[in-house]
Amino acid sequence: MKIVFFFQILVFIFFYSCSSTGDKNSPRKANPKAIENLEWSGYIGLMNWYEAASQCSAIGMRLPTFTEIQDSESNGITKSWHEDILNYLNQKKMEISDNTTFDIYWTSTPDEKGNQGIYYAYSFESKAYLSRGTAFRQVRCVSGKSERTYTQTWITKTYRGISFFPKKRQVVKSMLIAVPEITDRYDSIQAQLKYPISFFKADCQQQSECFSLLIDVSVIPEKTKNFKTLVQDSIKKDFGSPPNRIQAWENNLKFKTDPMEIYFGQGELVGNKAIAFYYDKKNEETYRVTINMIFMPNFSQEDWDKIIFHVFMILDSIQIN
Repeated sequence: MKIVFFFQILVFIFFYSCSSTGDKNSPRKANPKAIENLEWSGYIGLMNWYEAASQCSAIGMRLPTFTEIQDSESNGITKSWHEDILNYLNQKKMEISDNTTFDIYWTSTPDEKGNQGIYYAYSFESKAYLSRGTAFRQVRCVSGKSERTYTQTWITKTYRGISFFPKKRQVVKSMLIAVPEITDRYDSIQAQLKYPISFFKADCQQQSECFSLLIDVSVIPEKTKNFKTLVQDSIKKDFGSPPNRIQAWENNLKFKTDPMEIYFGQGELVGNKAIAFYYDKKNEETYRVTINMIFMPNFSQEDWDKIIFHVFMILDSIQIN
């Protein structure tokens, strides 16, 4: 499959189906039934839309629709949100600048005119607020279904029997990673060099139009093989052709190490893979995260773009304590 790269996906990923927002600037009457099945996260932070979507997914939640915040405000759920931000800033000993965007929250609702990368934010003052996804807005995540039908197909869609959402958080030594809940975990030891490997596997569920997902996390001590040698060996042995280094992903991940490198390319036989290398200086070891996607035949470009974004979101969930 021709790879269409990847930093564009961070800017132009689409939302195809969200609940109807109705008249966004009209006050909504209190209706407890509309929100009785919703569970809100605490305050997440100030970030752009892409970081917000990734952060919510990593904790098994999602960005709310416009009407979900609207209904929650009318039912008194959001009363403490402004104070929560002030408390957060005080705890972090952060100054409140004139540029801080209070009380404007990201939603999953896209611009109804179809403008790419533009989404509705919810302002408690002016209600509807169109904004580019690269802008910084406040974030709360939500889970559950509201009374209004919610379908966020780019997250919940199943690709040939494989679903990337919901997710489960897994610990591999000092690394925390959010992987698809559909995967099964297997822990092993590399036969030759004796370093630990954890596998997260979801096999093909269909006889035709197959798709298998295999994520493995290896923890390699510096004394066994150093970071530079690991990367060079992987480029030579783990790809069917020379891979591309995806520096746009390296720049946009929330958690970074120094050094850190990410590569994407063809698998040894079929499909594609991403390999990310994180160096843990404290423990003098490298975490190698490999995401194998084995499929036949090729996906449509529309589905493939979304799968690639899910891969980025897995990497964006990673933290090393």
